[in-house]
Amino acid sequence: MAEYNKIDISAGEVQYGGAAGKRVASQSLISSRGLVNYISTKLGDMRWKDLDKNDTIDYRDMTSLGRSVPRWTGGVNATFSYKGFSLFARVDFAL
Repeated sequence: MAEYNKIDISAGEVQYGGAAGKRVASQSLISSRGLVNYISTKLGDMRWKDLDKNDTIDYRDMTSLGRSVPRWTGGVNATFSYKGFSLFARVDFAL
């Protein structure tokens, strides 16, 4: 975690328990900048990408990952019967 030298402002808003409203930063940044009400990063913490490269993880680092609902959906059902045997086929799609 030493190479993850970031201040994570958004962590205290979503974590429960250990963070409990506190913000997260690397231990070196807490010491050098004298940050108050911050807890140091630990193994297992999320590592976010700093998109605007300002060494702070906040709302400006959010990006869209695509659509959650497909634009087109559909499907086809077919049943075939022959001499007491039947075959049912179903194909669904989402684009």
